[in-house]
Amino acid sequence: MRRPVSHLAAICASLALAVPPVTLPLHAQERLNREQAIQLCVEKTGSRDRQTVGACVVEEFEARGQQGAADEARRILEQEAADAAAAEEAAPPMDRDRAIQICRERLESDDRQTVGACVADELEAAGQVEQAQRVREVLAEERRQAARAAQEAREAEERRQAEEARAAEDRRQAEQRAAEEARAAEERRQAEQRAAEAEAEAARRAAEEASRLTRDEAIRICVDRLNTRDRQIVGACVADEFEAAGQTRQAERVRTVLAEEAAAAEAAAARAAQAQAEAETPPDPDRMPLTREAALEACRAELGQVRRTTLRACIADKLEEDGQIAVAERIRANLPESRIADEVAQRGEPELTEAERQAAERAAGALDGQAATAAAAGGASTEVVEETVALGEVRSSADDFDTTAVVTDDDDGGLSRSQKLALGALGALAVGTLLSNRNRVVSNSGDRVVVQRDDGDLQVLKDDDALLRQPGSNVRTENFEDGSTRTTFTREDGSKVVTIRDASLRVLRRTLIEPNGEEFVLIDDTREVAPVDVSQLPDQPVVARAGSALDPLAGLGVAPSDDPLRDALMREAGLTSPAVDRRFSLAQVRNIPEVRALAPAFEVADVTFASGSAAIAPEQARNLTDLARLVLEAIRENPREVFLIEGHTDAVGDAAYNLALSDRRAESLALALNEYFGVPVENMVVQGYGEQFLKVQTLGDERANRRATVRQITGLLRTAAAN
Repeated sequence: MRRPVSHLAAICASLALAVPPVTLPLHAQERLNREQAIQLCVEKTGSRDRQTVGACVVEEFEARGQQGAADEARRILEQEAADAAAAEEAAPPMDRDRAIQICRERLESDDRQTVGACVADELEAAGQVEQAQRVREVLAEERRQAARAAQEAREAEERRQAEEARAAEDRRQAEQRAAEEARAAEERRQAEQRAAEAEAEAARRAAEEASRLTRDEAIRICVDRLNTRDRQIVGACVADEFEAAGQTRQAERVRTVLAEEAAAAEAAAARAAQAQAEAETPPDPDRMPLTREAALEACRAELGQVRRTTLRACIADKLEEDGQIAVAERIRANLPESRIADEVAQRGEPELTEAERQAAERAAGALDGQAATAAAAGGASTEVVEETVALGEVRSSADDFDTTAVVTDDDDGGLSRSQKLALGALGALAVGTLLSNRNRVVSNSGDRVVVQRDDGDLQVLKDDDALLRQPGSNVRTENFEDGSTRTTFTREDGSKVVTIRDASLRVLRRTLIEPNGEEFVLIDDTREVAPVDVSQLPDQPVVARAGSALDPLAGLGVAPSDDPLRDALMREAGLTSPAVDRRFSLAQVRNIPEVRALAPAFEVADVTFASGSAAIAPEQARNLTDLARLVLEAIRENPREVFLIEGHTDAVGDAAYNLALSDRRAESLALALNEYFGVPVENMVVQGYGEQFLKVQTLGDERANRRATVRQITGLLRTAAAN
């Protein structure tokens, strides 16, 4: 058996030549040493077989005359051949087990593929080629089987993981279904509980109503007992009857009304006496009462550029000199100062983009009272947007606004695109912008814009259609070039409310269209209106409710008399002719206290607000039951009824902040009346007055001043006369 030369060192050891190595190239040497001869022969023969290389070495030594080295190499080869032959005869034949043992010892491994490859080589070296081939075939088959097994294991693992994922998803879906079913069951339980509670509450109220003393019964008892219909006398008796029946709140309301009426009657008598005295003085036929606008112009001419407080004081002085003492006192009393407005004024007017400039021009035109709009004219719109109001888009009365009350940064305070879109053109009004050189934008909070007029008064602008955005309603808005809009709210019951707003989002016309097609015009400010001469109006606010559905003594008839207060109150119920021979626009009612005071009001004493908040808690909303019933009765009798919901704050904080906050409070009260009692939102208009009309005269934190008032203004509006 021939052995391969696996290591050059083995040959070198076998050919133990004593010739020392040299460093010259082989072709340059005359004599060869042991290593050179072996290297030369390996290169020449291209083999590492010991016998082949050894024979070449012998030939190379002989060719160079190194006979001794050649003989020694030959002797070694012959000895190795003899030793190999003897070893082959003495050693057992190579078999698989012996090859395995040899390979394990050599490789120090039990890996089947590694040892098997070595076994095949040993068998092949021993001349057992077929057996070596069979070993290699077995190893190849095992590798194929192992690969298949690994693939099958991977596939099985993937199937297991997929099954586990499906099982987990099935469990998740089952748990979700179970949770949904549990939630639905809980909702049904809560709904049933609420229904049961509502039924029990209704039964309780029915029993209470059946046992409680009604307004009409109390009035009838007192009229029969006292044999008079004098409101003060009978009213005091009615209050006592309510208190005796345990109806303390009704008793307090009656006494409050009586006290206010008595005070107003006393003031009216004083005014009548003053009027009588003035009547005895021959009037100057050429003299016209000084208007507030004329006083403003006169003060500007005298004082030039001065602080607004100085300007307002001058206006009050001018009106007082003109004999309008009460008007002057109100101007002096209502001087809310705004640090925010002063800071904005000191910045100067900002640089406006084209969109901001157009928005300012449109808003300025609207604020200047240009009621003739493209929307009202019925022209073609430039854009139509239609949407359905989702539940998540509507604020509840129990929720506070998610916007800050006042934003004054000249970059709009980071208003979002949705906030700017919600305010339409107002959303583009930059803080500090001057509108017609008269009104300055002092805040823009995304839902409301506060402007300061040149006389120092603050005015809040907002979307008058916000209340009408009820869940499920389809809203179709037509936008016009001048910034005005015509919006149609179509409800699920088929009724519609059509509104026209100017560029400041102020409502100019509001029409209710019932499902049967019947139309009711609620508001119409689209026509020209005569200015108001406040000197011709009653000076004191009418806070009583006589002759109104809100009057706790409405069942008590009042005979016509020479009492100007009673006449003013009764005209609201259409029982007598108005004290002033005219009607007003909604804007005049909103903005002129003397006009607004002509309408009966209901102080909502049982609902007040936390400091800085516009939210109404559900437990407070329940206190609106009596008010809601009276309002609903009035609307059922006359679908054209309009109620002004007024919001107020205390005197803590900045006036601009308070104005925006009070407007939000008015909106919350209107929402509560709708959410809890179903008062139609189209019959309500909201307006905030900030800290101007404090119920308790204090500059401190007074909860009674954080309130709302409901005023029945139908009799003041032009629509009442038109309808």
